Amino acid sequence: QINNLIKNNFLTSELFSQKTFIKSCESITVAGKRENGHKKINQDSYIIERNINGILNFNLFGVLDGHGVDGHYASQFVTRYIINRIKNHPLLKKCEQAKEIYQKIIFNGYQIIANIFTDADIEIQKEKFNCKNSGTTCVIVLQLEDKIICANTGDSRAIIIYDDNSYDNNLSNSKICPLSYDCKPELPNERKRIYEYGGTVERALDENDVEGGPYRVWAFGENYPGLAMSRSIGDMDAKKIGVIPNPQIVEYSINKNSKYMLICSDGVWEFISNEEAMKIGNNYYLKNDAMGLCQELYKKSVYFWTKEDDCIDDITAIAVFF
Repeated sequence: QINNLIKNNFLTSELFSQKTFIKSCESITVAGKRENGHKKINQDSYIIERNINGILNFNLFGVLDGHGVDGHYASQFVTRYIINRIKNHPLLKKCEQAKEIYQKIIFNGYQIIANIFTDADIEIQKEKFNCKNSGTTCVIVLQLEDKIICANTGDSRAIIIYDDNSYDNNLSNSKICPLSYDCKPELPNERKRIYEYGGTVERALDENDVEGGPYRVWAFGENYPGLAMSRSIGDMDAKKIGVIPNPQIVEYSINKNSKYMLICSDGVWEFISNEEAMKIGNNYYLKNDAMGLCQELYKKSVYFWTKEDDCIDDITAIAVFF
């Protein structure tokens, strides 16, 4: 019976003596469309691993957004790599409870998690696909009982919605806690590093030499790699000019005010702000409809992409209800 519940990504309070647990979790991922309207390869990947190694409340979620010609191979490789490393890490495999794993992970400044990202950046170079100018974002969230640890490189994003007036259960005072921050090259610290490595940060020029679109990373005086983020896994040409795989890590403690978590690729975040996602999410949380929330984020994203652009990006969303 327990196995069936876990398989369906739904856990009830009868299974737990712990105070906090995940009520439900759903996801959606859909390939985007090119300018001619034809469907493209979905370069997004996602992770939902519940009760890892049979340990209750040891859960892993993640969204990876590949880019470049072989971006789908990059996101798929890193997805497999992260799951395997966390499941088989020698220090974590010795643990029998989520609390023990938490202590191992926070030791020495979350070094276990940081190493997984940097090691993935090394291992991806051994693969047969092109990772010189293809790579992937990666935002992962580890839930260890009431502890949330989020590690992010790139511009996929995770947020938590909480409500200080939790007793009225209508989300009348809902607020956003960002778990990750988009790694954009125009941010002062990111720009500084890129310039120190000999790169530059500028918007692209159109056929009339007019700047437009997001800020991108370029080799000085060149028209490559044009990466719209300052951190990623893969993209080895961009690594020469200051793009790094090292994740930014944020910790959060779940409490009675915590309501739900959203983890999405930039196919969602390009046109939907954190605040708009919260407005959408609150209605579905009150109906306990995690799948409905994922589907609504997808529909809204497609609407805005169609309205604002000639193409549609890949769209991935995970909704986790506490």
